[in-house]
Amino acid sequence: MVRPGTPAEHALKAASFVQAARLLLSGGLAERATAEAYYAAFHVAQALLASAGMGAETHAGVHTLLARHFVKDGPLPASAARTLSHLMTDRLLADYGVDRQLDAAGGAASVAAAAHLIGTMLPVLAERALEADSAVRTLAAEIEALGAGMPPPA
Repeated sequence: MVRPGTPAEHALKAASFVQAARLLLSGGLAERATAEAYYAAFHVAQALLASAGMGAETHAGVHTLLARHFVKDGPLPASAARTLSHLMTDRLLADYGVDRQLDAAGGAASVAAAAHLIGTMLPVLAERALEADSAVRTLAAEIEALGAGMPPPA
């Protein structure tokens, strides 16, 4: 079993996934970048849950708790739960699909959606987990670097 992480640990893990997504996308590996971008958003969701003393053992559990405790009554918009769900679907296509259902444009769109979702969650995390300030700043810098390397929206 995986040890539950602190908000700072999850934020740093998310930063490494964002960095990987950026490098993979720039290297033409959109499917792999999509998977890494999902995991980045997933770890930020786990950081939020950890900031409230919660955790889940499955992806579905993380999605459910995020929707119940951070979307339903705020402070995150309803689109946050939907986006995380869509990102997981894209990640599953990227990981298991063999017929290129996720092309370069789709991969770039998925990475951009993950970056936007993380950008939405970061201020909430920063407010709730003051002890994770350095990790949150590291993640914010990675999101900024990712945005600078993204193609303009279509």
